[in-house]
Amino acid sequence: MSEYRSGDSTARGLEKIATKSYIVPSIQRDFVWKHKQIEKLFDSLMQGYPVGTLLFWQISPEVSEKFNFYEFARYYDERDTEHSTPLDTIDNKEVIAVLDSQQRLTALNIGLRGSLQLKLSQKHWNNPDAFPVKYLYLDLISPTVPDDEGRRYKFQFLSDSEIKKKDKNFWFRVSDILKMEQPDLLNSYMDTRGGHLTRDQHTLAVGILFKLYNMVFNQKHIHYFLEKSKDIDKVLNIFIRLNTGGTKLVYSDLLFSMVVLQ
Repeated sequence: MSEYRSGDSTARGLEKIATKSYIVPSIQRDFVWKHKQIEKLFDSLMQGYPVGTLLFWQISPEVSEKFNFYEFARYYDERDTEHSTPLDTIDNKEVIAVLDSQQRLTALNIGLRGSLQLKLSQKHWNNPDAFPVKYLYLDLISPTVPDDEGRRYKFQFLSDSEIKKKDKNFWFRVSDILKMEQPDLLNSYMDTRGGHLTRDQHTLAVGILFKLYNMVFNQKHIHYFLEKSKDIDKVLNIFIRLNTGGTKLVYSDLLFSMVVLQ
């Protein structure tokens, strides 16, 4: 039986990921989005675009301990073959496994709580400097005029060295918004960091920063159907139907994968 749920903010959803109340079932694939897709997702949310309805599987304590699950990826390193950490057996705890939209939730988790490490094209693979740590930033003084792809907000993954070279921008690390649960902290940040801005730039920066705050804490982006069935056959069939638009999935292959992982 499935029921529709509406109402979680992005911040609340990430809190549930952090406490492992939202987890990834073993039938899900690894995170495959590119950094540009993450940046575009954040722009879509800032513009108020709907990002689709998720499908969750509510798993009771007596069922959850029988299967393997993973944490959501938080720190993505291109050198790793697996980016999600296996969870130990979950005892006496009801959890929510994400059957659909794992990529979107992982993208939010990386952008707001984690980082990316991608190889620089001009460096060799075995060079440790080829994989700088990059965090998601938002330029608070970039004009909100749509580009060729309709993006209005300048989100970009940047390393510390790249930030130092962009002195004409006013970059805000997106993850810092989670430390600003009270709106007054946004004004304090602007008073401390925005002294060099012109009046017009300051007005623009305040507007964008408060829009980011509203997107993370106030807007309800996480809408989902909650499947409560304990029947693994039904759950696998739901998963197959949801993924028929992408790589073709076969029930027997998924079942075999589940058995191997157990």
